[in-house]
Amino acid sequence: MSLPTATEIPKSSQDSLLKYEACRLSLTVYSLLILFPVPLMIVPYPELTQLLRYELESTHLKLSPSIPDLELLLWVLVLGGIAALGTTDRWWYVQQLRWLAAILEIDSWDHLKLTMVSILRLESPCVFKGFNLWEEVCMLD
Repeated sequence: MSLPTATEIPKSSQDSLLKYEACRLSLTVYSLLILFPVPLMIVPYPELTQLLRYELESTHLKLSPSIPDLELLLWVLVLGGIAALGTTDRWWYVQQLRWLAAILEIDSWDHLKLTMVSILRLESPCVFKGFNLWEEVCMLD
């Protein structure tokens, strides 16, 4: 949780800032959910989900199928979506997850879990909250 922000990294590393900052914010969410359990819908989750959304939107990522590491992006979006519970950003995460799940041909909660675990182990608090997020994604059909 003490990793420097993207703005604190030397300019020579600019090509990897998108992945770095999005992953740093997601890992902070993961740490607060699993390592140092902090209940959802309180500080700092709303701010983290806003920062993560801003990072994804402002880096010209444009969420296209040609992005490398789509599974990592899925992991980032799921953690952001879990943390966005009760915020105005939740709908944005649900929409992005629906789009990405279609591209990755993820058609079930079990398939999503397997993809998530391929990035970083998914502990029980994330499993339950992630399942609820997946149900919201599926309601878009």
